[in-house]
Amino acid sequence: MKTYIINGKEGIGKTDFSVNLAEYLQKTGKVLLLQTKRNPNSNIEDYFQKDGMITYDIGDYFSSLAPLEKVIVHENENLDFIISPLLEDKYIFRGEDVEKLLGEISYDYLVIDNLSKDLIKDKIIIEIIDTDSLNKEIEGDYFFINKASEDYDIRNDKNAIEAKNKRFLGLVKNGQYFNDVIENLLEDKKIEIPKISFFEKIKMAFKH
Repeated sequence: MKTYIINGKEGIGKTDFSVNLAEYLQKTGKVLLLQTKRNPNSNIEDYFQKDGMITYDIGDYFSSLAPLEKVIVHENENLDFIISPLLEDKYIFRGEDVEKLLGEISYDYLVIDNLSKDLIKDKIIIEIIDTDSLNKEIEGDYFFINKASEDYDIRNDKNAIEAKNKRFLGLVKNGQYFNDVIENLLEDKKIEIPKISFFEKIKMAFKH
């Protein structure tokens, strides 16, 4: 089973991307999508139009209040999901809990929206950042920029991006979809960021 963990700061689009990745992966295998932390606006059950319709969450399974079969929601033949604890402080995740879950499920892919990298051994971590976080250290195996403004020119940050010893998956501007980023991830494609030409630099200098 291949496990993907999607991390990043609050509001950066982790749940959006997790759902999109799970829906993409279901084309080639069985997928379990798991959300570990509740969002103030939308959660995975909202994407599948099941808000208020689900009784049990992952915290109920970890605390033995509900068996796994009652916690898993079957969306379709190839896609299942488990919602995050309905109360923010309901349950604190532990490494042994995650290992227990891994030992009881059988899927081709597991997509986890938000989880500490230390709680699971074999995983692929995708970190989502914004254009204001380019100087921070990347903890994931892969990373991409999300929610960039329409006028953002990635070439200005070519050196900062390429200096990171992690695989860059691309840029997603406001309102764009994740298709290219997901395909780059699954193909392990290396993104080449073009340089700003000498003449363009001159034009930029005159604009300022």
